[in-house]
Amino acid sequence: MISSRGHLPERTCIVCRRRGPKTKLYRFVKAEEGLLTFDPEQRRPGRGYYMCGAGCIRRWHDARTKRSRKKTLFEGFTATGRERLERMGLLQKQPTLHV
Repeated sequence: MISSRGHLPERTCIVCRRRGPKTKLYRFVKAEEGLLTFDPEQRRPGRGYYMCGAGCIRRWHDARTKRSRKKTLFEGFTATGRERLERMGLLQKQPTLHV
C-alpha cells in the first residue's frame, strides 16, 4: 500500500538479503513454539520475517534441516503454514512415511 506521501514500504528477504516492496514478499511470524507461521494477509501481530519467493523459502527450509538446531533462527514451519505453502507451490510436499 502506498501512503499519502507516495512511500512504498520495503522489506529485506532473510535468505538472499534482497530488498523489495513489502507487498511482493511473503511474510512469516514466529509462533510461540519457535515455528514460523505463514501470514498471507501480512497482519498478524509479532515480529515479521520476509522471504522473496519459492526459491528462498525452499533454501531456508533445506538449510534449516541441515544445520544444528543451535544455529537456526527458527525450528521450522507450523503444520498449517507448511500445508498452505505446499498448496501454493512454494514448498514441495514431504513424502509421508508408512511404517
